[in-house]
Amino acid sequence: GNWSAAVSKQNMDAALCKAKEEIKGVRRSLQDKALVEKLRNASDDVLLQHAKDYHQALEQIENYKKEKVQLDTIRHQKEREDTKRAIETEKTATSLEGEIIRN
Repeated sequence: GNWSAAVSKQNMDAALCKAKEEIKGVRRSLQDKALVEKLRNASDDVLLQHAKDYHQALEQIENYKKEKVQLDTIRHQKEREDTKRAIETEKTATSLEGEIIRN
C-alpha cells in the first residue's frame, strides 16, 4: 500500500515539475513574442539600447567563464601542491623511520 502511494506521489511530483516547466516555456515564448512585438515597433534608440544590454549580458557571461577558469586553475594547482606536499611528508616520515630502525 505505502509503496504505491510513494510511487504515485513521485509520479505526481514529476508531472507537476513537468507542468511547471511547460508553463515556464509558454510564458517565455509569450515574453519573446511580446518582446518581438515591442522591438518591431521600437525606435532605433530602443533597439540600440536593447542590443547594448544584450551585449553587456554576453560580456558578463564571458567574464564569469574566464573567472571560473582562473579559479579552477588555482584550485587544481593547490590540489597538486597539496599532493606533492603529502608525498614529501610521506618520504620524510619513511626516511626518519629508516633512520630510527637503523640506529
